[in-house]
Amino acid sequence: MVLSPQRSISLALALRAITGAAAIECYFLDGKSYTESRFYNATEQGEPFLCGEGPGMCCFENQTCEDGSFCRGKDGDRDRFTREMCSDKGWPPEKCSALCPHNREAGSEVSFCNAAHTMVCCGGSDLRDECCDNEDYAQIDDRGVIIAFGSNTIPPVPRATVTAIPSSVDLGPERTKLGVGLGVGLGIPLLLMCTMALLLFQRYRRLRANSSSLPEYPSTKETGIPLSAPAVSTKAPAQLDGRHVRPELATTEHLPQELQ
Repeated sequence: MVLSPQRSISLALALRAITGAAAIECYFLDGKSYTESRFYNATEQGEPFLCGEGPGMCCFENQTCEDGSFCRGKDGDRDRFTREMCSDKGWPPEKCSALCPHNREAGSEVSFCNAAHTMVCCGGSDLRDECCDNEDYAQIDDRGVIIAFGSNTIPPVPRATVTAIPSSVDLGPERTKLGVGLGVGLGIPLLLMCTMALLLFQRYRRLRANSSSLPEYPSTKETGIPLSAPAVSTKAPAQLDGRHVRPELATTEHLPQELQ
């Protein structure tokens, strides 16, 4: 049996697609292959396939890709959406949506609060009303990246922008004014600091000179305070006349017998 060239090309492309699909490896959030997950059922789910080109989200054979970030059930499960796997073990956020990180070993069922599928709740339709009413949903962009939680928008991180001035631009008088302004602005504080340092140094020298001219006293720490002997008068004793003699000393009648 000879195949026509067109049919041969079609068959080759089909075989290539089958081979490529079989070679796809997809990973859950825990970094393990889908074949290692205890929740994987090959009979019901089949093999995974890649949604789009390059690294991205994976869905199983019993699902279809939805919005590039979710998988939608077929036939009777058309209302069931899940976040499944990523073809990159590192789960790059710009390629794979890491919604519902609490379920890392398998896919996680999700529901939506709007028709655009940009307000996502973790859980099925039975939890959707409560999640949407309490604003517990996550807002995502078209790549599945979380940009807000509820109605609170996550502010973007500002990036510093540096504008370089070409060296060939001649600023003329403006450059001179800028140089003078910088010189005055930096020179005055520097002059004040030098003056203050000089005054403090001079005061320190005066205090040191005054302290060196004070008399030194012997320490009393070991010997204690010296005690001087009572002063002895060198003045000759005065003669007492009879007027100053005490009566009991004027007579000898009261002296003891042995002294008479």
